[in-house]
Amino acid sequence: MSDKRSIFEIFADVKREVGPVGKDSKNTQQNFNYRGIDAVVNAAAKALDTHGVITVPMLDQYDYDGNVEVGKNRSLMGHVKLEVTYRFYGPAGDHFDAKVPGEAMDSGDKATAKAMSVAYRIALLQTLNLPTSEADPDSQTYERSPRMSAGDAWESAAPRENGRQQRQASRPAAVQQPPADGEVDKDAQAFADEAFDAETVNDLDSIRDRADKAGKLDAFVRNPSSKNSGKPGPLVIYLDWKRTQVTPKAVAS
Repeated sequence: MSDKRSIFEIFADVKREVGPVGKDSKNTQQNFNYRGIDAVVNAAAKALDTHGVITVPMLDQYDYDGNVEVGKNRSLMGHVKLEVTYRFYGPAGDHFDAKVPGEAMDSGDKATAKAMSVAYRIALLQTLNLPTSEADPDSQTYERSPRMSAGDAWESAAPRENGRQQRQASRPAAVQQPPADGEVDKDAQAFADEAFDAETVNDLDSIRDRADKAGKLDAFVRNPSSKNSGKPGPLVIYLDWKRTQVTPKAVAS
């Protein structure tokens, strides 16, 4: 029989050695202090190392949405939600598990790394019972943009800094104006009507490519998604709006 102490005995010592972690980091966007991930990890790392505790993360669930719009500018962000089991091993080889969630957003390729870091912070805070006075806000917070209706998108669609809408910003002003007689391009309208029934991004990309080859992206059509379609607008605006409306399941397919 091993004379080494159990992970539970060791972890109790770790807990006693790790003190409170203050909110020493500052969120300059929303102007509040928060308890940083590094601060929590650094507070626990020395005691865990001293007592020979090893932590192994095991990813249980993972969900990624790369089309979340945030803020007034409707910036596209990647949104990750995951569930991780952290297994804490002691020197005797025994262990216990802590299953925690993690969630984060990022405009680049860091959403997953951020979500994993958040999950680890939660695991340490709760398994070590680190003293806290309130729930921990994240270092960055975002508000989802309200879902834009077809009519609103038609009237206020703005060029994006990156992506296909960028071409619209460089079009001559004359091209932006609807025809004086209110007529629309029938061939372009056929593409818009087809896009109205599209259910996947692949379908929309096919429609867009065909419209582009036919030189109809700048042509004016009426919004088939709106009961009162109002004045005509460029086909490209409707296609870009419609692309944001397909479900995540359809995107994955």
